[in-house]
Amino acid sequence: MTHPEFTSQRVGVERQRELAAKGALMERCFTTPYTGKVSWDVWVDNIRAVGPEHSVLSSDLGQPFNPPVEDGLALMADRLLAEGFTEDDVRLMAVRNSRWLTGAGDRA
Repeated sequence: MTHPEFTSQRVGVERQRELAAKGALMERCFTTPYTGKVSWDVWVDNIRAVGPEHSVLSSDLGQPFNPPVEDGLALMADRLLAEGFTEDDVRLMAVRNSRWLTGAGDRA
């Protein structure tokens, strides 16, 4: 599910958990909290509540007024680490779950 925290859909955390229990991954986009569409606290709390194993990170960057993609991914990883997620959590969300979605790796 893409952008569960995005302004136009705001999927509640309980619904996210229900979908995750059925095998869905939640695409957590950097630009959603970075641009203020949702607070960082809500974004981080939702990842914690649903679990890194059910989240995949993406930047949603590429606009000239936002940071470059490679900077945004690093900023997102730094933010998650500062919020207490482990390097393994971040790697799971940024790499392993992304690879699984493309068919290039095993799921968490």
